[in-house]
Amino acid sequence: MIRKITANLIVAFVIIPFILTAGSWANIISGNYRIEDAYYNSLSEYIGVILHETAFPIFSILYLLVILLPYQLIKDRYYIKNGHGMSFWKKLLILTAMIALLWILIFHYPISDWYIKFLSYVIGIAISVSTILYFSVDCYSENKVSG
Repeated sequence: MIRKITANLIVAFVIIPFILTAGSWANIISGNYRIEDAYYNSLSEYIGVILHETAFPIFSILYLLVILLPYQLIKDRYYIKNGHGMSFWKKLLILTAMIALLWILIFHYPISDWYIKFLSYVIGIAISVSTILYFSVDCYSENKVSG
């Protein structure tokens, strides 16, 4: 249980903000702390502004409660009902559908011009989160109980 809580907290408060700030990585690496027409003197100030733009703690809490908690409950219920864990592909499909549905409900996407970018973004997030949770939680939990 502690492993599930820790992994989900790390995903929500470290991995998701890291993914959402992907457009700023080039500026961080090059030392060019600039957003549009504003320049920042230090890396900490620049990261603070970037995290503020992504609604850092609020979005992470929302992601934890609306995506990761139901996702974990679905996986646990499947395990209890069937006696074995879901396949990685089923987990990936469920997480992709949950992220896409939430995104569509909040932002009213995808618009016809944006659907390929939207799907690639959602699938990218789902693959990274699902892989991290699979190796940090599911492999351990399912092998420990069955083995």
